[in-house]
Amino acid sequence: DKVDLEGRWRTQTGAMVHLQLSRPTQDQKKQVVNDAAKLGFNYEDKGGTRLLGDKSEVKALKKKGFRVSSKQVKVGKGWTDYRKAKRKLNNWEHFQLGWANVAPETSVRRGSKVCVCAGLFPPFFPFTWILNPLKTTYVEETGSRSLPLRVLPFRLGRLASTYAFANGTLKGHPLVSC
Repeated sequence: DKVDLEGRWRTQTGAMVHLQLSRPTQDQKKQVVNDAAKLGFNYEDKGGTRLLGDKSEVKALKKKGFRVSSKQVKVGKGWTDYRKAKRKLNNWEHFQLGWANVAPETSVRRGSKVCVCAGLFPPFFPFTWILNPLKTTYVEETGSRSLPLRVLPFRLGRLASTYAFANGTLKGHPLVSC
C-alpha cells in the first residue's frame, strides 16, 4: 500500500482512501465520489440488507461473513411525525454531527452518489478528515399514506408506514477497501 502527496492511500485493489488535513470542499467531495463510482462497489452482495426482516435472509448474510445489525424504532405517532422524520433523513440530519456530515442537498434515490466526510479523532487530530464514498442501493417506502375514514364514532383506514434506504460502500471506502 502507498500514500501519495495528496494524502490518498492506494490499496492493493487500486482504490484510494482519501485523507485530508483541512475540511474538504464540496468540489473535493464530488471528485472523490465520482472517481469511486467509476470503480464500483467494493463488495459483491449489493442490497443484502433489504430483507433484514426475514430471518432466513439474515442467517444467509451471516453465513457469508457479514455482521448484521438492524434496529427499528418508533419515531413518533401520526402522519405529521412520519413526514417530519422522513424529511430529516432525506436531508441527512442524522449525519450532521459536526465531526461528520453529508451535504444536505445530496438526493436520496437509487443510484445517488453520497460522500460522508468525517473528522478523524476530533480531540487529538481535529484537522484530519476522511472522505467515504457511497452509492444508494435502494429506497423503499410502504404504506406511505394514512387515509382516515371517519365512521361515527370510529376511525378506520390507518396504515403503518415505513421508509428505508441503504448505501453501499464504493471502492475507496475504508470499511472494505482491500
